Amino acid sequence: MKSTSTLGAAAVLLAAPGVYAGLINYPPIPEDLTTPFQQRLAVYGPGAVSVGWNTYAHQASACVEYGTSSSNLNSQACSTTTSTTYASSRTYSNVVILSDLTPATTYYYKIVSTNSTVDHFLSPRQPGDKTPFNLDIVIDLGVYGADGFTTSKRDDIPTIQPELNHTTIGRLADTIDDYEIVLHPGDFAYADDWYEKPHNLLDGKDAYQAILEQFYDQLAPIAGRKLYMASPGNHEADCTEIPYTSGLCPEGQKNFTDFLHRFGQTMPTAFKSSSTNTTAQSLASKAKSLSNPPFWYSFESGM
Repeated sequence: MKSTSTLGAAAVLLAAPGVYAGLINYPPIPEDLTTPFQQRLAVYGPGAVSVGWNTYAHQASACVEYGTSSSNLNSQACSTTTSTTYASSRTYSNVVILSDLTPATTYYYKIVSTNSTVDHFLSPRQPGDKTPFNLDIVIDLGVYGADGFTTSKRDDIPTIQPELNHTTIGRLADTIDDYEIVLHPGDFAYADDWYEKPHNLLDGKDAYQAILEQFYDQLAPIAGRKLYMASPGNHEADCTEIPYTSGLCPEGQKNFTDFLHRFGQTMPTAFKSSSTNTTAQSLASKAKSLSNPPFWYSFESGM
């Protein structure tokens, strides 16, 4: 939710043309352009999980193999639409829905590619299942590293690089076996703060996209293992951090563009509650009538 003055940055933008060109921190593009990156899972509906990821090439048909054994992925699901992108993005978003899953069961999955690996997740719990479980709630989660906010060492642990020290993503990774679901109601990557780093000035389009790619690569070890429920914040909405919007706002920074491509087909659609609790049914019915995923929606898992 952070907001800051940009007059100083704007002055540098106008006074130092060409000084910082070529210093954008893009992740390397793999030789195999079907290689999946930025994996993300979500509860999609009763007994259903969405698997989302990005590639550096358009996919006419994206598929996922899955099963309850890592050595026997005996089911396959494929997308019903081709991958999507937008003008300033280097990557393409892909989504596949895995349906008819057994509740609270570990599933192994592999995105079909010549360069992918097997990962796993726990399917959503049956509504009414009173088994205790933990979920993590995070918000305002920025990229770490040279383009982020954690750039200096904060304790005396000698083996930790300064930019990796005391990060929320690091803590989520360290405790990944302690929770089942992550709720993230807004503010991803802080890519719209690209102008705060001198090496990004005068190249906002590429700086913005580079931060997004860095961040979602960093998040993938969590979002590709846990059901990661996302909704937007002001940093996904528009180019509100920079007052001089003409010519400075990348396409993906306008009107939720990147968020919609990334999460628009992974968050749950409206569905009828499968709970036997009448109060839960009533509330779910109301939520269904008001839902507008991925902006606001409801989902069920346990309890």
